[in-house]
Order: sequence, then C-alpha cells, then structure tokens
Amino acid sequence: MSELLEFVLLFALAGTLTGLLMALFGIGGGAFVVPVIDTLFNHLPGLDPVPMKISVMCSLVAIGMGSSWRALELLRFRMVSMYTIGVLAAGSVLPALLGVALLTRLSGDTLRLLFGVLLAAVGLWTAFGRPAPAPGPAPGPVPSWGRAADRSHPLLLLAIGAAAGLASSMFGLGGATLLMPLLTMRARMAAIDAVNVSMVFVAFATLQSLAMLGVSGALSPSRLAAAGVTGEHAILLAVLTLMVVIAQSFFSRRLRGIEDRLRRRMLAVYLMAAALWMLR
Repeated sequence: MSELLEFVLLFALAGTLTGLLMALFGIGGGAFVVPVIDTLFNHLPGLDPVPMKISVMCSLVAIGMGSSWRALELLRFRMVSMYTIGVLAAGSVLPALLGVALLTRLSGDTLRLLFGVLLAAVGLWTAFGRPAPAPGPAPGPVPSWGRAADRSHPLLLLAIGAAAGLASSMFGLGGATLLMPLLTMRARMAAIDAVNVSMVFVAFATLQSLAMLGVSGALSPSRLAAAGVTGEHAILLAVLTLMVVIAQSFFSRRLRGIEDRLRRRMLAVYLMAAALWMLR
C-alpha cells in the first residue's frame, strides 16, 4: 500500500508539472508526460509492464481533460481566430487517422525511437532556427471567423495542422509540441497568440485522437485488459488528470507576460531534455 501511495504522489507531481508546461508553452505536455507515464507504469510494484501505446492513450486522456476548459474560455472570450483553428483542424483529420494506424502497429521500441528523434529535431530547430518576424497585435477582440489577426497562407496552416494531427494520435503529444514552434517560426505568429491557438488545438486534437482510437477498438475493455491495464493504472491516471486541470488553471493566469524569445528558449530546452530522456 505504501508503494502505491508513493506512485500516487509521483503521478500527482507529474500532473502538476504537465499543467505548468501547458500554461507556459500552450503545448499539451505530452513530450513530458508520455515518457513519465511510460517509465512509472513499467515500475509499478506487482504489475507487469504495459506497452508504450497505453502511455500514449493515457497522455491523450489527461491532456484532453486538462486543456478543454481553457480552450472553452479562450473561445468564449474570442481570444483566438476561429478561421485559424478551423483550417488547422481540417488539416489534422487524415494524418490523425494515419497516426492511429501506426500507433496500433508499431512496437514500443520503435515508437520510443521515433518520439525521441522528433523531439530532438524540433528542439534543435526551435533553439537555432530563425523565426519569421511576428506581426503586430490586432486591436480589439479577434473576429470569430475573420482573418484580421491571421496573415498565414491557408495551405501553410493546413500543412501545420497535418503535422500536428499526426504527432497527436501517434505520440500522444496533443499536437502542439509541433504546433507552437511552427506557428511562431513559420506562420509569423506572436508567441502568446500561438500559445492560445495551441491550447484550443490541443483540446480538439486529443479528443479527435481518442475518438479515432475508440472507433478502432483500441480503447475497448478487452483490449486494455489484454495489454495489462488494471484498476491501479486507472487510479493513477485519474490523479494525474486531476492535477493537470488544477495546475493548468493556476498557472495560466500567472505566466502571460513572458517575453517571446525567453519562451522559445525555454521550449527548446524542454524539448531537448525530453528527447534525451527518451533516447537514453
């Protein structure tokens, strides 16, 4: 019992840090939480290790729940362009289906390798790439379906949405680990605007990926039981998800004033650290 309590505290800490990362970068936190869940699930006392795809699915649940309330708040107060969100979402659908197919077929070691390489590549690009100059902020609220605050070409947004959708369903990243750098480095979006767009896209992408996994049968009780999932895993996931929601709510209102360059540098360090952890 004491050993399980220790893991409850570890999952609570992981959820808190994930919520902090969501508030700081607008990313879902999957680059952090997937490796953590994968490591902790494989060291639970008295339980067999579970495949990495289970960690990916758990990440999607925690990130989806943690980001949904913030996404609704951003939409309610018209703090993002629905045009941008709509084009990104449209671009993500087919790649997300491909990601689900790959997730259910690739081995855990292959997923870990691809995951680590992706994080390292994005981290290096974020650290050393040259971002496009960001346009000035649009005065007043963002038009719900207008393009006043969005100067990106729709084909560019579709391509960015496609990359983020694939990363979401295949790696449990929520999509914004790729989305945040792409929006700031290529779509000429200011970091704080990219954070807001990313948070809404995270909610959409994770729920979309979970729905596709459900339709494929990957979330059926029999499949989960066959993969070694038990009630203890469900309890730990619930603790993680609760702390993600609480922490994201707490930190999101306190980290809005961070300068763009500092935010990008911290994101690069975070992604490189996660890549080293996965490739160790």
